[in-house]
Amino acid sequence: MKKLLADKNGKKRGGEGAMQHEKAVADAAKVKGGKGIMSTIVQKREKTVDGVKKYRVRPDPDPKRPEATAWMTEDEIEREALGESHHWLDIGSGNLGKVYLEIIKCEGLPQLDSGGFVGDKTDAFVNIVHEDCVVKTDVIDDCLSPRWMPWTKRAFVFHLMHTSSQIFIGVFDFDAGIGNDHDLIGRVSVDLSNLRPKTEYILDYSIYKTAKMSKREPHGKITIRLRLDYTDERQMVLTNLQPPPTIFVNVDDKKDFMCAYYTVSGKYNMEAYNLGTIHAYIEELMSLMEVTLYIQDAIINLLMWRGHSPFTIRAPCSPRDEDESGQKLEGFFQKCTKPVKMFFPTYSLNVFLVGIYLVEHPTLVPSFSFAWIAWVLIAVMNYRLNNPSPWNKCKSFRELFEMLVLGKSQVPPDNISRYENWKKSKEFMDKWKKRLEDVEKAGEKARQQALEDQQEYLREIEEIGETDVDISTQKGKGGIGGVVSSIDPFKGVLHPIQQYLGITCDWLRFTKNVIIWEECFFAFWICMGSLALAIIFLFFPWAFMMRWTSRLLVWGLFGPWMKLVDIYWYKTIENLSDEERSKRIEEVRKLRKKQTAKAAADARIARENAKKLKAMKCYMFGNFITKVPVLKFDRYRDIPLPSSSATPHHPGPQKLADLAMDEAGRNKTRVTGQQLVGDMIPALESVLTTEAPMGQPTAQPALLERSSPGAEVAKDSDITAMTTIGAIIVASGVLTFFGVPILVSSTQWVTSTVTLWVTSHFS
Repeated sequence: MKKLLADKNGKKRGGEGAMQHEKAVADAAKVKGGKGIMSTIVQKREKTVDGVKKYRVRPDPDPKRPEATAWMTEDEIEREALGESHHWLDIGSGNLGKVYLEIIKCEGLPQLDSGGFVGDKTDAFVNIVHEDCVVKTDVIDDCLSPRWMPWTKRAFVFHLMHTSSQIFIGVFDFDAGIGNDHDLIGRVSVDLSNLRPKTEYILDYSIYKTAKMSKREPHGKITIRLRLDYTDERQMVLTNLQPPPTIFVNVDDKKDFMCAYYTVSGKYNMEAYNLGTIHAYIEELMSLMEVTLYIQDAIINLLMWRGHSPFTIRAPCSPRDEDESGQKLEGFFQKCTKPVKMFFPTYSLNVFLVGIYLVEHPTLVPSFSFAWIAWVLIAVMNYRLNNPSPWNKCKSFRELFEMLVLGKSQVPPDNISRYENWKKSKEFMDKWKKRLEDVEKAGEKARQQALEDQQEYLREIEEIGETDVDISTQKGKGGIGGVVSSIDPFKGVLHPIQQYLGITCDWLRFTKNVIIWEECFFAFWICMGSLALAIIFLFFPWAFMMRWTSRLLVWGLFGPWMKLVDIYWYKTIENLSDEERSKRIEEVRKLRKKQTAKAAADARIARENAKKLKAMKCYMFGNFITKVPVLKFDRYRDIPLPSSSATPHHPGPQKLADLAMDEAGRNKTRVTGQQLVGDMIPALESVLTTEAPMGQPTAQPALLERSSPGAEVAKDSDITAMTTIGAIIVASGVLTFFGVPILVSSTQWVTSTVTLWVTSHFS
């Protein structure tokens, strides 16, 4: 395949679109920084002016303000870093929405360069992998708390293909040496599924070298700014009815490949044979005792009728003039009562009523079984929503249902302040950790007791002594065949076990993420399917079906006519001659071979397509390939730190010219993703020159100023549209209810009048 893609001089061939793509990728791949140790020794990093310490802005000052931004104070750098980015790299192949990501800063990075005595510190840069895209920022030389300025390469627009896709972010120490890889400092995966559109997030994360091994320590902190825009919220929900795509990303250089691999998978290769990896998998499976805490909590809360649904009542209190917030109270009722928050045991009441009903109507058990699955998921969702930490919440069933039915959720954008509910969240997490520690201690105590009991039993057996003495030659342990190979003799056995353990842990993690609504879209569809089956089975005649199925089985299999089956069918098979039996076996073998040949042909075509796709991707994007997971298979979930915040993002009205220029790519460099389409000759998807639909001035007419052309074609809101449709339906119903009888009466009157007139004149 590669020979077909090269000319005589070895130069790659392609159309104009491919050359433009290569040029765009080359321009996007250019980064600044990484100047080496000699520049560190020669170049000054800080100075004092009029008693104020200033720092050199790295990698370079703002080209539009070189003098004002060459040297800045620490506070000025902090403020400048939060400014709006000057240029964006627009990259990706998806059409569900866009993710706007800016790398703001890192803090507390470790020193990884050996020249610290001359000021040579970590040269930090950030590598980002999202679906079929891999990008990186500029390098900030010799800084353990780097800031990426708005004029540097730090802002990216990713196109979304699937709702479960994560943004993998890796922080590295740049190494310019030949043959040396960039050193991984830490990584983080940003979950997008529970973030809301029209919200600007400033997220702080601790970075770790792995998310799959138990022993991990933070190696600093990263701050990002992120915003989501959905193209079609209904399509976001419907996408999860299809299998997630398999995504690979290619790079040209081995260093870039290792960066992409570490960013996605972490420092440790969980696929290579390693006893430590096997131990980590077993430890993870043992740690699933945490699930027993959820079950224990649920059962106790259910049986003890503990409240779940909050409601507020006003209780009597001593007279007061102000409430707890200092607001003045008016009226006798407000002064002598205060609001008290209480919880109603909704789930306990529901279980009790359902239980006493099912005892009397057992045919409803299948329907209520599916309803129970939906109820458990919704209960877990409510548990997440009642979590005091705003960063541990998830999308609700109602929100996703509105997205599916109305095409747009009515839930407002997130508005989360820094350290919101931090004390309550810390108390909640400390309490939960203490419970985990207590469970682990109890488990360890039980294991120690079991071990002591076993040792005591063995001592008792030893006192009794052996009664069956074997006097034959012993094999191994010094006898015949007792030589032990110095090479690991267990690899052939343990490596497949390690692979099976890895697959088991991956799918247990995914199942857990669905149950706890980390994969909220999958959890929503399981809820919807369970509720739909519960309603269908509610009307299913189970008693009738069970009765007639039993009748058919008994009458069909145990009746006297089975003697006829024996005479005319079974005995003909049983009494076949050897030749007839061989002929019958040959026919079965031919049929099996035919099916095998068809399966082999399909597999061969799939392998050929995979090889062709691989060759084309290697030709267009590079020879080093990394698989990018779509579903969440990490052991640990990266949660934003309490210092993170979120504010609603409402852009102001714009003129048509400005909005059209923004949609056409002003201050953006558009690079298509690496997802290829087509079977015969895989190729890149065509890139639109503007986001505006054909025949419309802009894709977002609601953002236009009232005086701008095209503002009058702005779409009505969902509420307005629903109100209009509802009014039409009500008016039609009223007109039908009153108008049809009037029309019938009028028709009868006209008919009778005409008939009477004709009869009187022509009789």
